[in-house]
Amino acid sequence: MRRTKVLKYASAKDFVDKLGKAGIHSPIKLYYQYKLPDGMSSEDLEQEASEIEFFLFYNKNKLDAISGLPDDEKDVINRYIISSRSEYAKKLAGLLVNIKRLNPILRDIKMMNAFDRIDFVKGVSRGFAPEDIDFFINGNESSEAFDKKLMGSLGFSAGFAISPNHQQEIMDAILAKKSGRNNSVER
Repeated sequence: MRRTKVLKYASAKDFVDKLGKAGIHSPIKLYYQYKLPDGMSSEDLEQEASEIEFFLFYNKNKLDAISGLPDDEKDVINRYIISSRSEYAKKLAGLLVNIKRLNPILRDIKMMNAFDRIDFVKGVSRGFAPEDIDFFINGNESSEAFDKKLMGSLGFSAGFAISPNHQQEIMDAILAKKSGRNNSVER
């Protein structure tokens, strides 16, 4: 069972800000401010996704917070969490419908399972470009090699998966900066 990969990553805005401070101006849009359902902030959406993730993928053998409780109390907590799963699956489905309705640019991103759906919601909450969200969910093994190039060139990494097209655009912008060519920014 694949665990969600987005959890540890920074926001796209943080990455764009770091690029800007390094004098790198990408000609592509890397950070999106999506319309979010029900007046949610990005932080609210992230929190909601994390809560849903907990309830959907809870494993009673891996929850340290209840390890010291008596077995009967653990059983009550386990039953509650397991009985709440369908409610949280419905919440996730509702979020997806609303996010895609509000942001047509995201409608074509395919998701195969609940892990992908959580990654999608977290990608939206962090402002990742649609192409990068899609790459992360549907085609990404890793962007480790790209992150190593960034670390070598700039001293920091992206902190999230970036599509090959966006990787190339960023590397071109870094080369342009190093060679003294002018390049523009689109945010």
